[in-house]
Amino acid sequence: MKFALTGGGTGGHLSIAKALAIELEKQGIEAIYLGSTYGQDREWFENSPLFSERYFFNTQGVVNKSFFKKIGSLFLQAKAAFKAKEILKKHQITHTISVGG
Repeated sequence: MKFALTGGGTGGHLSIAKALAIELEKQGIEAIYLGSTYGQDREWFENSPLFSERYFFNTQGVVNKSFFKKIGSLFLQAKAAFKAKEILKKHQITHTISVGG
């Protein structure tokens, strides 16, 4: 059994992801983290021993953005989704938990 933890939003999701990772580690379950280069994800988890692997994608939100920035943001999110799918397959992830929003 392998887990992928992910999430987004204002940063409150990071403490939830950390708590979940600690619990998974206690149970001997491997977890990877999928996050964004935008925000605090990298600061929290880039060197964290809680995850066997950590991936950070160039993504941004769409709230309060101009039309063209929204289009660009959606392109980045689609690109990250395809990359994430490859990563989930590579690591044979059986469960995914997304926190935040």
